[in-house]
Amino acid sequence: MNTLLALSTLALSTSFQANPERVSVVSALKAAQSFTYKFEMEITTAAEKVLVTGKLTQSVNKLEGELTRWSSDWLEFKATHSEQETEVPTTIAKYAINKAGDITAWDGGVAQIDNARFFLFSRFVGPKASVAIGDVYKAEFQAIKGGQPAYSYTGKYVGHEKLKDIDMLKFTGKYAESGTNSLTSTSEFWVKPDGTVAKVISKFANYDIPPIGGPQSGVVTYTLDK
Repeated sequence: MNTLLALSTLALSTSFQANPERVSVVSALKAAQSFTYKFEMEITTAAEKVLVTGKLTQSVNKLEGELTRWSSDWLEFKATHSEQETEVPTTIAKYAINKAGDITAWDGGVAQIDNARFFLFSRFVGPKASVAIGDVYKAEFQAIKGGQPAYSYTGKYVGHEKLKDIDMLKFTGKYAESGTNSLTSTSEFWVKPDGTVAKVISKFANYDIPPIGGPQSGVVTYTLDK
């Protein structure tokens, strides 16, 4: 099954069932859950370095059978470049994700970018079955009009790793959209024993950011704040 880990990059609450050799992910999604993350994106263009910072709160608004309705609210979202700080316009994003992990609808978010794709390239997709250290799993997603592009995901369970003295489950993931010169990313995910994603680092390439110009490459980091 696709768990909440397959439904959202960040805002998730699951339980892990593990024996000494294998780990299974079990969804425990509840309405009104919310998680806040510190956000940082660094892009180096031919002319300058651009740093974008802020906070993101993701909330589960409603559970509707096979569909989960979410919202994301960006706070203190600012870009720094050429030694100047600029506030980045945002609205509260509202989106729906089905049980299979597909984004079926998206509205709002950061101005002038494709928010669904921005969400997807750093999203953690969990394994459908139990995994042992080193196991690789794959998933294919079809394009949905008004929701998501077609893309593939390859995940790997790396094992346990300490983060701020807390024992975490470590996964990696590779995101690749269909077509040539398409958006791709390579990510690392640190997941707490209760299933909450504590940190995400995603290195991406070929993502269009119109305010900066042209397809860009960079690094996005999400760190659990509360």
